[in-house]
Amino acid sequence: MVKVEFNLEKDIVVKPKNIKEYKLNENELFFKRQEYITDLLNIMGVSLADGVEIEFDDFRSPQVIRKFKEKVPDLKRVFSSNKLTALHKDANIEQVYFPINMLRQLLKEIGYKFKPVVKSDGYFKKKKRVKRFYKIVKESKKN
Repeated sequence: MVKVEFNLEKDIVVKPKNIKEYKLNENELFFKRQEYITDLLNIMGVSLADGVEIEFDDFRSPQVIRKFKEKVPDLKRVFSSNKLTALHKDANIEQVYFPINMLRQLLKEIGYKFKPVVKSDGYFKKKKRVKRFYKIVKESKKN
């Protein structure tokens, strides 16, 4: 028999060994996942909406990396770390762009894509300058 503990402060079930052992139904789990992703996007100063762009340099801030790392234990309660490498123990050390990888993987779980976009920023001394962004795009349903 599986022992399940409730965390009354967060109003979610503390994760047992397997994500399938949750007592939340699929809709509740989906909304909890969306809520956690919205929290991560709020760190970046944006909301979860189709077409939102986040500048690449925003992800490189030490404060952003630290805040994303602090959210990992909470995220492990509603996402499986078997599938998502960004939730592994040393992901912030092993992965070069940890916050980008985490957001990309989490958004994919709820039906969004995190597409890279490169925009020209003019020329400087005969060299093209570019700005890198990531755009949140709703995944289209395949038939």
